[in-house]
Amino acid sequence: MLKITDIEYSYDGNKKILEDISFSLQQEEILAVVGRNGSGKTTLTKIIMGLIFPKSGKILLDREDVTMLSA
Repeated sequence: MLKITDIEYSYDGNKKILEDISFSLQQEEILAVVGRNGSGKTTLTKIIMGLIFPKSGKILLDREDVTMLSA
């Protein structure tokens, strides 16, 4: 299971790109993320992959906190 809880991110420290993003996925579930240009889709994907770190919130993979693990 992947659980995302209260993720927030800002590139410049002022304007939040992501704010209070939370969801969970069970094994074999599929999630589609859609939105306009600049809405944070790529930023969210980079956070989940560990390429960048959220300013707050947690990422749990099979109940293990992987929020600050690097790729």
